[in-house]
Amino acid sequence: METVLLHKSAFLYVTSIFRLSSFVFANALLTGITKTFVPFYSSFPEISYNVGIDFGVLNNRIYFSADYYKKVTKDLLLKSPVSLITGFSNMMSNVGNVDNWGVEFEVNTANIVTSSFKWNSSLNISLNRNKITSLGDDNSDIRSGQGNTIIQRVGHPVNSYMLLEVERTLTANDFEADGITPKEGIAIYTGQRPGDTKWKDNNYDGKITSDDYTVVGSYQPKFEWGFTNTFKYKDFDASVLLQGRVGGKLLSIGSRSWNRATNDPKYNYLDRWLYKAYWSEDEPGDGKTPAFYATVTGGQYDTNWLYDAGYIRIKNITLGYNIPFKPNSVLSKARIYVSCDNVYMWDHYDAGFSPEAATQDNASSDWGAYPLSRTFSFGVNVTF
Repeated sequence: METVLLHKSAFLYVTSIFRLSSFVFANALLTGITKTFVPFYSSFPEISYNVGIDFGVLNNRIYFSADYYKKVTKDLLLKSPVSLITGFSNMMSNVGNVDNWGVEFEVNTANIVTSSFKWNSSLNISLNRNKITSLGDDNSDIRSGQGNTIIQRVGHPVNSYMLLEVERTLTANDFEADGITPKEGIAIYTGQRPGDTKWKDNNYDGKITSDDYTVVGSYQPKFEWGFTNTFKYKDFDASVLLQGRVGGKLLSIGSRSWNRATNDPKYNYLDRWLYKAYWSEDEPGDGKTPAFYATVTGGQYDTNWLYDAGYIRIKNITLGYNIPFKPNSVLSKARIYVSCDNVYMWDHYDAGFSPEAATQDNASSDWGAYPLSRTFSFGVNVTF
């Protein structure tokens, strides 16, 4: 099946020069022309396929469904690089082709069914993979984000991360006696000393430069899941919803304010800078956290700011009670309930509030976003 999506945005535009505007020149107010913006319309052709299977056993007490889909999207609007002689570094162009495919599974079970007690479960698992297949005639990379840390590159997922790869912390054994000259085979960034981060020399030229930045992953998870259990005992009912995410990385730009070598003690920092950082050859730390004073390291973007985006969350707990009464001409039934959303979450994202905080740079990095609020609610459902 092929569909065409017509997309318009006030921020996607072509320019024109015809609007009159006033400006000051030689102490006089003059009238000239300036740029204006015309909304840009573009179609995104999509070709999608879908196939699924559903079946139940034991009178559907166990019910299974699976779906496979594939979608090819062409001519996505992206900021593609252009020659600087135009006066711009990039422009919006229909240059992106992306392949998406995924699988979704769902299993529903009636675990216990008696006259007074029922327990049902529902488990769903979904995975999605996307890959850029084209970026125009020459397939040039498209960089964005702070420090150009977000990249669109053919053969990789959308919004991949472009960073230096951390290997370990440099020590005095990596330098000659002067503590400045690196020993043979040790690649360093200009100005690095013992206590700085040792990055991987990806192009094998014997030194660390911007050419050693490489694609190191994306926010795309291995899979996501949800698990719901509902219980009913006489007039009482309860439900518990768990959800989770496995795999994927999150780039925390915001954590550079409290998880970076700055040599400036007036800010708050993660405790790793006190207990795990390199302080001396006698106190080398964990071998990954550089010295607090290693400002050369602090000026680059590396995988020390890339975190596991996996988590397990108790998304919702609800308790209810169906008020027993004889139906009448006014009410047929009533139920009172209490509910809590975002009850608790387990994760390894110590750099921020939540691994779901990919709200910046095309929903791929965290600049310090707030987490989802924990909410409590009480209500009455009445059916007339």
